[in-house]
Amino acid sequence: MIVTINKQQLLHLKAELTRAISIVNRQKQKEIPKFLSFLNIMKKNIETCVDNDYDGIDELVGYLCEDWTLACKSEHGLGTWYVKDDNIDIKAIENRKFEQAILEIDKILQTNYIMPRTWYDSNDLHNIGLSFNKYKNDWDNMIKGIINKYGLIKSEIPMIPDDIWTYAKYISIASDDNSLIKWFSKEIPSFGYLAPLEIVKLVNGENILRSFMMDITV
Repeated sequence: MIVTINKQQLLHLKAELTRAISIVNRQKQKEIPKFLSFLNIMKKNIETCVDNDYDGIDELVGYLCEDWTLACKSEHGLGTWYVKDDNIDIKAIENRKFEQAILEIDKILQTNYIMPRTWYDSNDLHNIGLSFNKYKNDWDNMIKGIINKYGLIKSEIPMIPDDIWTYAKYISIASDDNSLIKWFSKEIPSFGYLAPLEIVKLVNGENILRSFMMDITV
């Protein structure tokens, strides 16, 4: 498919690249993501094209698409990278900004490489905790059925309630207790890249985690 971009779109593309690059550069990380070099090359090539009164814009688009493909398809590419921060709200805000930028780039280049992800701020999580009341009977009945068949399994993690631990064991999230302990400490994509142990520390955190657990596909 031949992609065409006009001058206005090219400037918009540069602005979104600048925004994405800025967000990545602000992160304190041990290794620079491989995709960052491709984004910088794209931005530099656009600047060169603009400085030359948009000469070669049609040819440039092909190179932009190639570099964008490399950025998305490289190891730990754009589609899996995310901002890490101990502050839930900052994490959600920055990741939404980053995702908005790369989705816009993806749209302009018509590549459809980037899949939207969900990020939860503290208000979102508060509402999820409140909405759990609608499903509390469903959860209680499900746990009761599991306990009747297999018994209640005592949690190996003090902060994780026995019913949540039992459910995690029942749906075989991990092969053994040690692996399950590690799982509760991992940032889970379907939980907005928050760790279960991070979630339970919040106000009404146990119900927030129960709500997320109910959505796990068995």
